[in-house]
Amino acid sequence: MGKVTLLLALCLLIGYASSTTVHAKGRMKCTYPGPWCYFIKLMEFDNFENHDVLDTVGIRCTHNHIEPYELNGVVHGDGPWNNFYELGFVLTHNCTRGDYIRKLTKQLKDESINQSTINLDWSVRIYNSGLLVKQWD
Repeated sequence: MGKVTLLLALCLLIGYASSTTVHAKGRMKCTYPGPWCYFIKLMEFDNFENHDVLDTVGIRCTHNHIEPYELNGVVHGDGPWNNFYELGFVLTHNCTRGDYIRKLTKQLKDESINQSTINLDWSVRIYNSGLLVKQWD
């Protein structure tokens, strides 16, 4: 029974030690002459389809040409044999000509899983940028 308790405690300690807080901020620049909307997600991208959403700013609309954002999240380790977080953003917006929605996906540099805190800064010009999509997500 002592070995099982020790193993459980070790697993909990490793899981706790591998938690990393991620702070992200930046500005979106939209030169569209009118109101525009956006939806932004802070992501930890995986090699396969199971990407982790760390934080989101739901659909917001503004008249500002420069719109700041801030996102915060916690990552609890990464996949097996992976010592780096693949952090980035998915930004959906309608800062575009016509009645279209576009999506930008930006993966920033990889960050070591051994950090307790990671600070990201991504500012971007979004007018007519990204792939055309049919819905906000």
